[in-house]
Amino acid sequence: MDNIGFVMSLSGSVVLLVYIAAYPFIKNIFKAKWKCYILRFSIICFLVPIPSLYFVLKGLYNRILTLTNRPQLIEKRINLNKDFYIFINNNEIQFSKFQLILNLFYIVCFIIASVVLLLEIYKYIGLRKLISKCSYENISDEYQLLVSEKNKMKLKKKASLQKSKFVSTPSTTGVFHSVILLPYKFDDKNLRGILRHELAHIKHNDTFWYFLIILAIGIHWFNPFTYILFYCMKEVREQYCDEVAVEGLDQIGKIEYCSSIINLSKRNTTKEQDSFMLGYVSNIDTKGRIKRRISLIMNRTKKNKIIFSLFVFSLFMAVGFTANLYKPTMVIYASEKIGADGDEFIAGELIVDEFLYASDYFVDEYGNTFSIPDSELKVSCVHNYIQGNRKIHYKISNGGCDLKYYDSKRCTMCGKVMLGELFKTETYEKCSHRFGEKE
Repeated sequence: MDNIGFVMSLSGSVVLLVYIAAYPFIKNIFKAKWKCYILRFSIICFLVPIPSLYFVLKGLYNRILTLTNRPQLIEKRINLNKDFYIFINNNEIQFSKFQLILNLFYIVCFIIASVVLLLEIYKYIGLRKLISKCSYENISDEYQLLVSEKNKMKLKKKASLQKSKFVSTPSTTGVFHSVILLPYKFDDKNLRGILRHELAHIKHNDTFWYFLIILAIGIHWFNPFTYILFYCMKEVREQYCDEVAVEGLDQIGKIEYCSSIINLSKRNTTKEQDSFMLGYVSNIDTKGRIKRRISLIMNRTKKNKIIFSLFVFSLFMAVGFTANLYKPTMVIYASEKIGADGDEFIAGELIVDEFLYASDYFVDEYGNTFSIPDSELKVSCVHNYIQGNRKIHYKISNGGCDLKYYDSKRCTMCGKVMLGELFKTETYEKCSHRFGEKE
């Protein structure tokens, strides 16, 4: 697969599919913390070209290997996909038909992602302004409790506490300067647990990850798994915060915390609150989600090293498989056609001996010889290609040489030679090739 964009989309989807397939087995074994990390890794796969990083590291390794140890004879094959390539000839850049379509598709995805992200940021800024008008700082017992719990959680980020008429349930918003909002008239016996839940959102950078998911949806709008990931992440991040909130509580404390979830879930939240805030509960929390949250709070997770190891192994195998599918688009430079000492193009079967022509030429299947000029090739030519092989000789500073063999084709009209697949490289410690007119 030569398209890095689709490979990124596939990588993120595969990670999510592995998570969904394994969920019945890991739901009572993995803590919500690890589930959240897995889903975040899926987001990273959607946004970061991990498969291409593999080729970058592989290329660096090959360069180091070549510099430290040059073998006497090297044979390798490079697959050239004729549907996806870029040909560069000085100021002229030619794309294959499919590559051109993909480039246009990339541009469309970039525009959509930019528009979606900018709209979300614009709405978010408007929401913050609205909140500031409808809220006021609360310097009271609630704030002292917030500071106390913040210190216990070793949270260094800024977090303020406000009461607002804009929200009906406790919520958190803000990327750099976070604000915890409580309803204007709010009295809950389990305020400590609620504040710990909201502080956990801040500690986990959940608002930042929300915008990353929106960016992934904007880029991969054609992939339904990005939308599934959005709702999976929304549920798991609440479970993760619940884990932090009930840490150290006894059974009675957990029951009181669950009662707060049930009571607050009966309140109606605004559309803006559901979209841009990390709420303790919201309208989109179904009964099934509430039950799962309570079940995870009241029941301890069971440790199973075998299932944990199998899941991690499956996850890395899936990511490795998608990375291996990616093949970089071949970029061919016109300057690569001319060797340092000699370059020849032979139609039909490859003839290998120790005699090389110093000039660039082509021999067809009937023995006719055609010279290949060094001047610029005509772009306006309607090319009629003949298949053949090309051999290029390169001198090495230590007195040796390289012979590179390519599957190529030459236009019978204008003489243009398209460099194809490199199928063999021979390296000689001492160059013994002769140049000139063949006897």
